[in-house]
Amino acid sequence: MTALRVCLPACLLLVPAAALAKTVTAASCSAVDVNRAIVEAAAGDTVVVPPGTAEWGNVTLNKPITLK
Repeated sequence: MTALRVCLPACLLLVPAAALAKTVTAASCSAVDVNRAIVEAAAGDTVVVPPGTAEWGNVTLNKPITLK
């Protein structure tokens, strides 16, 4: 049991950050929905914007995420 307590946290350090990243899909391509998805996303996540047409006047990326 003691070995498990030591090994498990050490093994978690070996998991790449990309393996823990998630994908957040915006409900639409509107600035409001894209901003909402960006707020929900954590560093390293990918935010997916669905196809469509929109004008964005104020979308702020303030963390290291991928916007697709």
